[in-house]
Amino acid sequence: MLATCSTDATIKLWEIPEDGLTSKITDSIAVMRGHQKKITLMKWHPTTQYTIASASLDGSVKVWDVQGEADKYTFRGL
Repeated sequence: MLATCSTDATIKLWEIPEDGLTSKITDSIAVMRGHQKKITLMKWHPTTQYTIASASLDGSVKVWDVQGEADKYTFRGL
């Protein structure tokens, strides 16, 4: 599984076939929305499966449950 973030404030999940890419992948398997501005950083949790953290120019950091496609925690700057 590959996760990407972008200027449209979304995180998208892509499934890479086990036998490798044989054609162009154009449809993501999930789209997570919640930030209001461009996402500047995203990282998989190093020890917990299906968990991503993301930071955005809207001043928030979100922790995402990838399986549920939802943000579980939102932290806002002061």
